[in-house]
Amino acid sequence: MLAAVLCLTAAFAVSPTLRSKALHWAAKVFPTHTELRLNPDAAPANGQTYEPVVNWLPVGLTLEEQRSDCGFSNYHYTDSDGCWLDVELLLFSSGGVMSLDTENADVRETVISGYPAITIHKEGVSVAACTLEDLNAILLVTGQGFSVDDVVRVAESVRLQ
Repeated sequence: MLAAVLCLTAAFAVSPTLRSKALHWAAKVFPTHTELRLNPDAAPANGQTYEPVVNWLPVGLTLEEQRSDCGFSNYHYTDSDGCWLDVELLLFSSGGVMSLDTENADVRETVISGYPAITIHKEGVSVAACTLEDLNAILLVTGQGFSVDDVVRVAESVRLQ
């Protein structure tokens, strides 16, 4: 674990790209929730649409529903044990704020595929929320019955097309 922290710290110190992405992203923590904020000066999505392509899922999940509308994509997966997982992509026209329930939750800052992110685990639900600053977007992977490591692995496998 210490080696991972040291590697991340070194990458932050020497990587202008990682530093730039982290400095444009802000997470405001409140007693009941955390707000993810994209840079209001970031380039807008300009009507460009992207669809998340998930390249890894925990065994047994099947796609139950897919919705896409005006800069929002949602893929809902379920398994036979009642567990579920959502992959969501939210594109913003300028800046953007997302509020996540973090009251009495285990919240950690991390990096997913080179982007600043947070993970949340609360009452059996795990979340990986990742800001995609260059697209002015937020990728959100939420799962009930899955570990934080599982939702992070799903988020890391997502490619946009």
